Amino acid sequence: MHSLSDESVRDYVRKPDPTSKLNHLLFIGDHLSVPVPNHSLPPNIRPVGIFWDIENCQVPFNRSVIQLVERVRQLAFERQYCENVFEVVCDTRKIAAPLLDDLNTTQVTVIHVCGFTKNASDLILMQRIDKFIADKGYNSAIVMISDDINFSPILSKHRNNNRVEVTLIQRRAAQALRNCADFIHDFDNLCQNLNIRHSNQQKG
Repeated sequence: MHSLSDESVRDYVRKPDPTSKLNHLLFIGDHLSVPVPNHSLPPNIRPVGIFWDIENCQVPFNRSVIQLVERVRQLAFERQYCENVFEVVCDTRKIAAPLLDDLNTTQVTVIHVCGFTKNASDLILMQRIDKFIADKGYNSAIVMISDDINFSPILSKHRNNNRVEVTLIQRRAAQALRNCADFIHDFDNLCQNLNIRHSNQQKG
């Protein structure tokens, strides 16, 4: 499992621009963690971290990411999970501004990583998963949205060592990645019949 030091993260994570319209994004050059309340839950309710490799599993063109996020959350609700974090990691310069605005509307955390370094987003996602498990520990859950086989080691580690329940949302994932999941859903099925995105789209 790859891990980055604080210094190496700063090498390729862009610092926030005070003039940018994207100030709702989380820039992790200076802050590598997000404070998360540690509420106690009933024993049958698992805290869940949802992690989306959005450059790998992309939102269909001009379709509602708000509706797609709601569908992902519904899957978590049906598993009796309690959402603790929902994080999207990407190079925001490659994502259309209206899509970022809609993600902000859904109250997910968007983490910007400059894409100059190979697998930069993957490495940050791995760090975020490790942090979530360190905070929530034994008997928590992860929802991973990606086809990337690079996530196999970290998902397998937490599933086997910490009894973390893993849900994989994928399109054409390799068997090695699928083997790391307790539950598998098809990303394209979740995207079926999504509403067309409107410029003045609001949640609900």
